[in-house]
Amino acid sequence: MKNKIVVWGTRAENEKVLIALELKAEENKVLLYTFPESVATEEFVNKMMADWRSGADVAFPEGHTALERELSVTESLLPDDLKVERGDLIQRAQTEWHFAVLSAKLHKAYEQELAEFKEKVQALGEYDHHLWDNLRNFWDKVQEQARERNLFRDHADHLRDNINMLFDDMKKLRAKVQDEFISTSQKVFEEFNQRLEEVEARIAAGGAKLNAVFDELKKLQRRYRDSKMSNEHRNQLWERLDGAFKKPKSGNSGPAPTRAPWSNAMNAAWAACSMPSAGCRTASAAMKKNSISNKKRWPPPKVNSKRRSAAPRSK
Repeated sequence: MKNKIVVWGTRAENEKVLIALELKAEENKVLLYTFPESVATEEFVNKMMADWRSGADVAFPEGHTALERELSVTESLLPDDLKVERGDLIQRAQTEWHFAVLSAKLHKAYEQELAEFKEKVQALGEYDHHLWDNLRNFWDKVQEQARERNLFRDHADHLRDNINMLFDDMKKLRAKVQDEFISTSQKVFEEFNQRLEEVEARIAAGGAKLNAVFDELKKLQRRYRDSKMSNEHRNQLWERLDGAFKKPKSGNSGPAPTRAPWSNAMNAAWAACSMPSAGCRTASAAMKKNSISNKKRWPPPKVNSKRRSAAPRSK
């Protein structure tokens, strides 16, 4: 859409004149220029048609008139004393220019909002995801107006370029935060691995008290839940922690114990503790209960070899 048009017309006295109209969208004004045929030479007319309509400056000859009018929905762009052969051209320009004024008003309002975002981004010392979300919502609003054609492409493109610059600045801050997080996660990951190596060594050596090992694994499990780590580190640690819980049950804890074998309750307790769930909290109680039960059954009562056998019942 052009904001300048040039047409031939006539005044009330049927005087032929060259008519030029220019829209000032931000001011909601239309500038009307008229040039009598006597001053509108062929060279000047060609410059107005080719150059001036495209945005270039053209020197106006003496004898022309200029008039500023308000862009109105009800009134025509031309005063009553001016007539043109292409009335449809004037009517179409008037309709399009109303949308141009709306786009200019939206663009101005969005420019002010964009300036506020620039100040906030420049003042940031670290990444702010709330500001990121607000900027994204602002861009969505601009896109919606562009799709509805309430915002001209030039205005939308200008806003898009400036918004993208703000996103790039915030991405740099976000990358810095992510690097710091990965570095912290690596330290926590290495500390967990060291503790797990010590626990696994105690299990492999055998003879260790399984209750103590079990309590140590529970502490590590609680720390694991509360620690801040990357998903990659968290997944690797979980596999190793889960494997450590299962090792005593698999029989890799050294020589076989002299006490009674584990009961089903103890096996269930270990299985519950191999998962990060509430079952782990009751596992220790189950093991202690099983231990008391085993003491009652083990060792079996001794048989008195000196005791005489009971006499057979008489027939």
